[in-house]
Amino acid sequence: MAKALVISVAQAATAAGINVLGNEGYDATAANYRALMTKVSTSNNGKPPDAIFLGAIVDNNASQVLKDKVAIMGGNTKVKFMGPDGIFTQAFIDGAGDPVAEGVYVSTPGLAKKDLNPIGVKFYADYAAKYGPTNEPYAVYGYDLMNGLLAAIENVCAQGGDPSDRATVTKAVFALKDFQGALGTWSIDQNGDTTLPYFLIGQAQSGKFVDFGTFSLTK
Repeated sequence: MAKALVISVAQAATAAGINVLGNEGYDATAANYRALMTKVSTSNNGKPPDAIFLGAIVDNNASQVLKDKVAIMGGNTKVKFMGPDGIFTQAFIDGAGDPVAEGVYVSTPGLAKKDLNPIGVKFYADYAAKYGPTNEPYAVYGYDLMNGLLAAIENVCAQGGDPSDRATVTKAVFALKDFQGALGTWSIDQNGDTTLPYFLIGQAQSGKFVDFGTFSLTK
């Protein structure tokens, strides 16, 4: 999965006119990555690159990768460090430490809180009232997923089907169209993905991830 993600990002970056200087794998069980980061630090004609994208999850020793990047190439304003939803978690920042993680960019499908519709705003308010505030971006996805599943089950029941039959419910989920969710109005496409074109960029600031902004794949 991580390899496919990195290939996809490299292809998209190249198509956007970004010069991809290299693509390196690493051992997630290694004690440190200073040799790797030393190599990367001269990859731009003897100089550091403008940015590094780490296609990994937090459990792949991602925090150590960041610590060694900062040790070799300096902070994340000098050489930007970016990653996917797999490191969009407080555990990544805690593992690297503050201010080592300061300025790191992360991405995930979804919306910044300021761009949520009333359903999404109410969800976060209700969540905070019961469990406390959260900066994690995943809770609202689970909420929309469950509501979509329940809507599909209700559609099965309305048509006289068997809501305990997995194949029937799966077909109903794939048939969801224009569902009014916390992340907006969405349908399920032929691949089982939502039609939402949005993604959220977060940034590590003062020891936690905050919303940097909402962006769209259609723009």
